[in-house]
Amino acid sequence: MTKPYQALSAIYDLAGWGYFAERMAGRMRHLADVHGLEQIEHVVDVACGTGIAVAAFAEAGYQVTGVDRSPYMLDQARQRVAQADATSSSAQSVTLIEADMRDFSLPEDGRPAADLVTCMYDSLNYLLEEADLAAAFRCVADVLRPGGLYIFDVNTLYGLAEEWNSHDFIQYDSEDLFIAGRTRWDHERAINTLTFHGFIRLGEGVWERFLETHVQRGYPIDVLRGLLEEAGLAPLAVYDAGRRSGPDAGKDEQLVGSAVQTGRVLIVAQKRGTDG
Repeated sequence: MTKPYQALSAIYDLAGWGYFAERMAGRMRHLADVHGLEQIEHVVDVACGTGIAVAAFAEAGYQVTGVDRSPYMLDQARQRVAQADATSSSAQSVTLIEADMRDFSLPEDGRPAADLVTCMYDSLNYLLEEADLAAAFRCVADVLRPGGLYIFDVNTLYGLAEEWNSHDFIQYDSEDLFIAGRTRWDHERAINTLTFHGFIRLGEGVWERFLETHVQRGYPIDVLRGLLEEAGLAPLAVYDAGRRSGPDAGKDEQLVGSAVQTGRVLIVAQKRGTDG
């Protein structure tokens, strides 16, 4: 069995997962504007993966720091950044660091504190204890400037129990790549275990098999709000992450209450205090 994303990193975007970060980067920029973040100079993308959102933020003119604990995913992100035009400002504005989301800090390269911190594609669900979530939120608070925003998505309890549930499925099927998935929901622990079984064609009649297991925990919305508050991050809004960005993005309606009946939510929080 390979480590998480050891095998999937090289085929992550091909299998369609990268599209989520591309779509969500635009939506998070929109929500930052909705919640009054008038000036963005520096964005920190935690669990940046293959760097799709990092590249999108850089192309928008921001300084960007990408953080990920997987060296395999960071290799893909570095390749993406390296492919950018060497003369463009976006290529020079990106810093990538290998670090755990529960224990990271900004590099001492003269960059300002972050105006916006993002974390996408249910990365926080991989933290299986409330203490781990609390540590991740404290790290975010440490790198954000006062008044800065933290925007992240998570799979809800409803999503892991009802939408993931326990089932087998085909994630991707082509002449050169096959990926099947299996989810198993554990109600007692509020944990869903996702196992990928895959085959990659290396040559004529030669295939490489891989097996990866990903474990995610669901948390009540009120628990997330409470941990954010403890870290000095004021929860501002909860949205249905299933809505698309684009012309109708301004019609986002906040979800009310804690028992949301949607698979994934976006949460916006703000660091307490003001600049100066």
